[in-house]
Amino acid sequence: MITNFGSLGVTNGVPAISAPMIAVLCVGALQEKAMRDAGDRLVFRSVLPLTLVFDHRPVDGAYAGRFLEALKDMIEKDTGRVF
Repeated sequence: MITNFGSLGVTNGVPAISAPMIAVLCVGALQEKAMRDAGDRLVFRSVLPLTLVFDHRPVDGAYAGRFLEALKDMIEKDTGRVF
């Protein structure tokens, strides 16, 4: 399941899961944040908070981490932005 707290302007949250769900992806509001680039210059980057809540009984934490990493890579590839 996916929940979009960001549509309400909320930056992030932790949704509750209940049977028969085994995972919920929470998408927060996109934010502009000041960061340092490779040349130590101050730049503004878009940050998209993602929270994955899952039941550890059927889902191993390593799989959940790889899912989030793959999702991040797909978003960055599609948008050309680094989150």
